[in-house]
Amino acid sequence: MKRFPKILSTLAVTLVATPVLAIDSCLTGSWSPDMEEFTDQFNTIPGAENVEITGEILMIFTDDSGSYLINDMIVDVQNPGAPRTVITMSGTSDFSVIADGGTFDFDLGEYEFSVSAELYLGGDEPMFIDTPFTDETAPMGGGVTGTYTCSGNNLSFQADNDGVIVENWIRQ
Repeated sequence: MKRFPKILSTLAVTLVATPVLAIDSCLTGSWSPDMEEFTDQFNTIPGAENVEITGEILMIFTDDSGSYLINDMIVDVQNPGAPRTVITMSGTSDFSVIADGGTFDFDLGEYEFSVSAELYLGGDEPMFIDTPFTDETAPMGGGVTGTYTCSGNNLSFQADNDGVIVENWIRQ
């Protein structure tokens, strides 16, 4: 079960706005993950090789803050020899942002998410598990730093720690 907080941490990046030093104007606007690449990124997590992801995920940058909106994101994992697991997540968050000159620093703020997991252990009825977040297990828990490239409708992040942020985003 310890795998779920790590899987959930990869999802969706969340966090309340605090004062911002700089946000590259290219980032301003709404972004959603490239879902095919997001799924591929998830598939690299051991034990999550057969993943399907649906739902709405938005990362929004204003001139002085960042926020996330996750609406009915479903991560369906089904691997041979393991129970099917379906994780559902919804909620919002804000995060402080320093992003300029190709480097970024996002820090966790307040967040409000509902997260549940269904485990199909046999039979038709799943076992339900509520999965609360802590500051360490929430998406971007503990903050995330790294480099980014932004051009037109494409935004890519390379985090200093693997798997803590969706890598490729598309302007909405």
